[in-house]
Amino acid sequence: MQIHRRSMALAMGFALPWLSMSGLAAQRAFEAADPAGVIVPPIEPIGALTHVVRPHEIVVLNGAGTEDDISYPTAGYPLIEAILLAGPGDVLGIDGSLPGAGQQIGGGDAGQKFYRADWGLEPIDLTIVGLRPERASQITSFSLHLGRNDGQPTGGVSRIRIQNLTILSPSSDTQCIGVPIGADTGGLVQVYDVDFKGAQDGSFDGLGYKWGIRAMGRMRWDIRGVHAAPVQEHVFYLDSPAGNSYFVDCTMEGSWRTMVQIVNRRTDNPGTTGYGTLVFENMTAYNVFGEGGYAFTIAGHLGGVIFRDCRVIEGPNGSQGALVVWVDDSEPHGAHLDGDGFATGPVILDNFRVYAPNADRSHVSISGARSVHIDEFHIIGNQMAFRFRQKEYPNGKIRFLVQDPVSSYPGFAAARKVQWSPGVDLSDAEIDSLWWPQGP
Repeated sequence: MQIHRRSMALAMGFALPWLSMSGLAAQRAFEAADPAGVIVPPIEPIGALTHVVRPHEIVVLNGAGTEDDISYPTAGYPLIEAILLAGPGDVLGIDGSLPGAGQQIGGGDAGQKFYRADWGLEPIDLTIVGLRPERASQITSFSLHLGRNDGQPTGGVSRIRIQNLTILSPSSDTQCIGVPIGADTGGLVQVYDVDFKGAQDGSFDGLGYKWGIRAMGRMRWDIRGVHAAPVQEHVFYLDSPAGNSYFVDCTMEGSWRTMVQIVNRRTDNPGTTGYGTLVFENMTAYNVFGEGGYAFTIAGHLGGVIFRDCRVIEGPNGSQGALVVWVDDSEPHGAHLDGDGFATGPVILDNFRVYAPNADRSHVSISGARSVHIDEFHIIGNQMAFRFRQKEYPNGKIRFLVQDPVSSYPGFAAARKVQWSPGVDLSDAEIDSLWWPQGP
């Protein structure tokens, strides 16, 4: 009997209410949901251009025509200077490659710093878009802040949208976008059609930068169409996302650790636990190898996690694992657990694909999740396809939504199929007992 869950859900027209819910009720609704009903919202249109920013000039536009436009020369940090001239909802168009290093937005270093832009107690809300085609306009790396380091409060960032640009991490920085610890604005960061690249100076083992995004402060994320040049550690390294976040249509050229690392650390980054639903859709992790890890790593998130139409492809140097969901209870990190002892909410895999004939660990490892739903998958590799327990942290209900018997599903193209806990491989009959709806 073949179950086409995706087609069934679309035919029934699911519109899931749990996207706006929170707490245990949302988790229960999520657990019963079909992944085809979880819809990534459309990208909103960009508003009218209000500023044109060039390497040596900022032009403030005043309606149709150019007669009343105002031009300002820049003093070396044109993006920061343009933000200081802007107001809520403004759209800054980037024309060319802008200079600037160590840029701080929403707060940062105290004093009269030419590399810092904040609006006092008013939160920053603006769009920065490249005016040249195919991401040819460029800005340098920046960090997002809440307050100044002398304790003076600011409004921080409520929303910032970056689109159609290249972001360069120069030799003086480690990432393209940073959010320091404590900058817990819960603001929305939208990154659409952007290239990340590091300084071409041989730093960070020749890759030029350590991270694409390193966010210790809690933000909400909407990341689509990002492409990352080879990075030393992680393309997206985010602590405790604060609300529904989307990662869509992203690609990479290589990493020594991961493409995505989500952490939820109770001890060394105390504060609000990660919440909301994380959706990873049409993500391609390529050439992840080297220092240990998995291409997609979820080290705790008390909301739901969905991987839909994602793939992990081995590069020329072999590969590590493809996906891990685990409980990082090590010191000094510490794990947030819910009232039932789970570190991650419901996990859904829908059309997850792996090509890793030379992996150095299990391809998919999931533990400490409230529930696990696995729809279509295809795992080609030399290791265990699925492992379902780490140390003393089991999962809740596990269901395979593919054909019955599950053990005959052609997506099992790895050396071994399912391991329940270290050293305990499941027989075909035991694997078949995990078929929806009777999973244990």
